[in-house]
Amino acid sequence: MPQVHELVRTLFFRHNTSMSSPSITHPIATLEQDLDMKHSVVDTVLTTLELQGMVELLPCLYATCTISVHQSQMSKWSLHPMYPNVMAIAAVSAVQDGYLCTTSFVYNVVEYTHRFASNSTNDASSFIELRRLQQLGIVQYKLSDYAIHFRILKCPSSSDAALDDLAHAIYIHHQAQEARNVHRLEALYQVLSAACHIPLGKSRVGKKQPSDATVDPLNAAIEAYFEDNGGTRTAVEEGNDDWLRTPLTPAETLAIQAATTRLLQDDRVACRLVSAQSITRILHGLSSPQFPSDDWRDHPLWAKFAAMPFPNVRAVVHDVVTDHKKNQTAMTGDDTNVCIDNQGKNQEAR
Repeated sequence: MPQVHELVRTLFFRHNTSMSSPSITHPIATLEQDLDMKHSVVDTVLTTLELQGMVELLPCLYATCTISVHQSQMSKWSLHPMYPNVMAIAAVSAVQDGYLCTTSFVYNVVEYTHRFASNSTNDASSFIELRRLQQLGIVQYKLSDYAIHFRILKCPSSSDAALDDLAHAIYIHHQAQEARNVHRLEALYQVLSAACHIPLGKSRVGKKQPSDATVDPLNAAIEAYFEDNGGTRTAVEEGNDDWLRTPLTPAETLAIQAATTRLLQDDRVACRLVSAQSITRILHGLSSPQFPSDDWRDHPLWAKFAAMPFPNVRAVVHDVVTDHKKNQTAMTGDDTNVCIDNQGKNQEAR
């Protein structure tokens, strides 16, 4: 899954040369948009890395602080003890509005804490002081960019192969977990279905009770939900397998190829690093952070192939996307954004 590979690179590779930093933040909204990955999936990957002893998860926080100061208050702000510290790490910009000028200082909260606050009390005191300055009308400040916050404990090799191996291991692990969750969901459906269709008979005391023969299927369904059946397949699961194994017709394959090519030419797709998984979601009518249903439901290709098995559609999309990325690389000579997931290309979950 390309998104998992890119997430691992983001978490480790880009910070391999700055391991002296006690902790790291990444805005959640940025990760969701750049990787087309939901926050819950990012949390799942981070939790796995924490269980493996590679990272320590810290409470999420607002990572960016923006201080705005009007020109008339700059002399007071520049004399404050916080001013040189903020200037050392902030991106400074000025906006002229007629005769008025407002200067903005944008900095990372965690970086400020690492460099200028020796403990959590000092960290809190900086915000208390900013709040005091705001009440006095000297500055205005706001916090933004809600972010994941973690500390790297053990960094893998910076080579692409090592990072890809780690990402692949994480993906395979969670693929198995998702398959088990789907199996449990199917078992739960069987429990509810069996409970709804149990006929009632009269007992000796005149009350209606289910017979032992009719309760047995329900008990078996409940046992299947709570116990691993060791690979035993139910009739429903075997029927699903037959549906998944049904090959696409040549006409269906050509239609999916044409739809994928059309989506790759759409401005909203062409300007991003989009995986086969994301495009298949569009064709199946499944929303994602990059492609929400509110923005895409009126598109003629939205949910066009929802009736076809997701893995089968994705296999065709994968080939088209791979060829497209190879052609882009050949034209630009830049392969940094090419991430092809050949491993288990027909095994992706939605």
